[in-house]
Amino acid sequence: NHIASVNFDELRKAFSTWKRMGLEIEIEVENIGFLKKIYELKPDIIMLDNFSPALARRAADYIRKRRGRSPKPYIEISGNINLKNVKKYAASGAERISIGSITHSSPNFDFSMEIL
Repeated sequence: NHIASVNFDELRKAFSTWKRMGLEIEIEVENIGFLKKIYELKPDIIMLDNFSPALARRAADYIRKRRGRSPKPYIEISGNINLKNVKKYAASGAERISIGSITHSSPNFDFSMEIL
């Protein structure tokens, strides 16, 4: 989340190391400008956070045009998505959509379990 405050050359070196280690790298972006900058690092997943449906579609189009036939980076959309508006976001063609309201807005159930 705080990638903007990091030296970009140092980040590129870190990405190279993480890739050699076989780690999957996901980057969260909050605007098109940052998406364009981070794209050159070739993350495995780009999460579009708090984008409107129209902006998510624009960002997804940008990613798809650049990745060509490659499936990566995968496109994930998150933030302010719920069961009422998920179809609008799905129209962007993203491979993944996160709906946090399913978990953070669900009622809890208090129980305990003893194992003897």
